[in-house]
Amino acid sequence: MKMKTNLPTLFAKVLLVSALVASAANGWAALTLGAAAPYAVFQLGGGGNFNISDAFINGDVAFGPGNYNTSLGGNFGVNGNIYDSGNRSILVPANAVGWDISDPLGSNPTTFPFTGTIFHNVDLTQAVADARAASTTALGLPPDFNLGAVGGPQTIALNSVMPITPGVYVIDATTFHLSSGMFVLDGTGIPTGSQVIINVTGQFSLTGGGSITLAGGLTANQVLVNNTTTQAASITGASILQGSFLGPNLNAQFNNNAAAVYGQVIAQSIQFSSHFRVYGELFVPEPATFAAAALLLIPLAASALRMRRKSN
Repeated sequence: MKMKTNLPTLFAKVLLVSALVASAANGWAALTLGAAAPYAVFQLGGGGNFNISDAFINGDVAFGPGNYNTSLGGNFGVNGNIYDSGNRSILVPANAVGWDISDPLGSNPTTFPFTGTIFHNVDLTQAVADARAASTTALGLPPDFNLGAVGGPQTIALNSVMPITPGVYVIDATTFHLSSGMFVLDGTGIPTGSQVIINVTGQFSLTGGGSITLAGGLTANQVLVNNTTTQAASITGASILQGSFLGPNLNAQFNNNAAAVYGQVIAQSIQFSSHFRVYGELFVPEPATFAAAALLLIPLAASALRMRRKSN
């Protein structure tokens, strides 16, 4: 009799934890860059250009398919590999394809001989498709915060809402223009490994030191700005984005030696200049909630199996 009383209870617990696992898994899987995930900078192509006049990238760089210009003026610094969908001329004698990441913002980084590998004729069609699909998926997520036109500093306390999509905090904005001050994402008290998506359907710009910064334990690899317009995006004048930038239909015009992205830059067209830097922290949050919930299933499932065998 005792066994009959405990067995349904135990199975109920298993089902509850299973639901938690499914919820966590759905949150973790809500947005992925797929085959585009490994690249610190990814020029999608399709009519855009890749113009470099002094820029420095920590991580791998990819040039997508299509007929477009690849201009490498000044110093093109890459601390990683280069993946070229065609057979473009990547190195020119005036360029040092390498750099010293330890140089502080506001100074011109020291260049050194390139130590990575350049791969030509790489099939990047799936990576391009995945990047574009990620943008569409992100835009389709229900928003937790509707901000309209962002034009000044503010702090978003993410723990003030229960996210509609488990594990994913979604912020919608029509435009995003920050010319000074900080747009702060405060992750205090939110689950470890949560994603933060900022969907911007109009023009995006950070200028004059206006920056997207993080607090409360949130890290740059958890944050993605998804800019879906065709209007050029800009980051300049000592402005910083702590997160990744995805603009599949636009030209990313980023410049200034005191400006930087602490994440990835994926765009149709890319124009970097004046020693702009991309630190290449990949958008791959850890599925900590999913892992913890999955571990809970192990002893519960084992107990259920033992009790079922005893009852037979």
